[in-house]
Amino acid sequence: MNFVISNNSSIIEGLKYLNKQKINTLIVINDNRKVIGTITDGDIRRFLLQGGEIEARINEVCNKSYAYAKSKKEAHKILNDLKGENIRSIPIVDDKFKLIEVIDSDKETINEINFSALIMAGGLGTRLRPLTEKKPKPLLEINGEPIISRIIKKLSKTGIKEIFISIRYLGDQIKDYLKNGDEYGVNIQYIEEDEPLGTAGCLWFLPENLKNLLIINGDIRTELNFSSLLEFHTQKKSIATVAARNYIYKIPYGVLEISRENIKNIHEKPTKAYPVAAGIYVLDIHKIRELRILPIRRSFIDMPDIIKDLIDKNEKVKCFLIHEKWFDIGDIDTFNHLNKII
Repeated sequence: MNFVISNNSSIIEGLKYLNKQKINTLIVINDNRKVIGTITDGDIRRFLLQGGEIEARINEVCNKSYAYAKSKKEAHKILNDLKGENIRSIPIVDDKFKLIEVIDSDKETINEINFSALIMAGGLGTRLRPLTEKKPKPLLEINGEPIISRIIKKLSKTGIKEIFISIRYLGDQIKDYLKNGDEYGVNIQYIEEDEPLGTAGCLWFLPENLKNLLIINGDIRTELNFSSLLEFHTQKKSIATVAARNYIYKIPYGVLEISRENIKNIHEKPTKAYPVAAGIYVLDIHKIRELRILPIRRSFIDMPDIIKDLIDKNEKVKCFLIHEKWFDIGDIDTFNHLNKII
């Protein structure tokens, strides 16, 4: 069965299987085919965000309080009753909880969610000079393909057809290359800034009828499943969702655990994981306008300013961990590295 994985498998094996089969839920079984629990992409992201190791066993992460059924009829009823809780696969088990079959519901298409996208492509690319002296950073090629071209292909594949691109430095080159987006099956509109407005200033220029907006920096290379991100944002009813990447820092010394001058333990060269913003956001832009988070007149504002304002107003701001490959192509070393390995 495509939905089944052993409880002895690693989390990284589970991720590969979820992505390969393009499914939402895996049924976790032991050697005797007894159902131990279920695990979703979201379960894994939460585990990793809390500092869990990607090499850990599925058994440590899976949801052992899972929904199950004894017949197909019962399974379909449960799936319908739990439709709003992101449960799409139900195991059918016998009296000893051995797996008989898995019933899977149809996946909601992202087109029904109605998202637009904004690509931030106006930066100077100073750290990539001399490569960016005569070419804007989003048009630099990784193995023969411009960075921004790959981003647009991923957005189009996700179901997003309305794309805004914010341009400034050498922006005419981007317009000449991408044109109106027909080649990608999308509609591209350009936002041209005549002065620096910060990482969120261009939001002022967007049409007022926009509801949901995916924002991505034009120098990002990632295998992130955009559909999972947008689905998470919608299900959590979040006003803003910040995609994050775990930054791993290894402390080169023994760290002491101290209580009132007494050493309780010593941790030799521990590693710490810090979630950092990955240059990808999802916003309920309509709600943000209603809250007057954006300036009435165009002015300089950065994305962290918007996020902080929302937090201060006690609005729902969520974090979505990227466990897939992710690169910020901001310097020569990263650029050369990607052209060697991809």
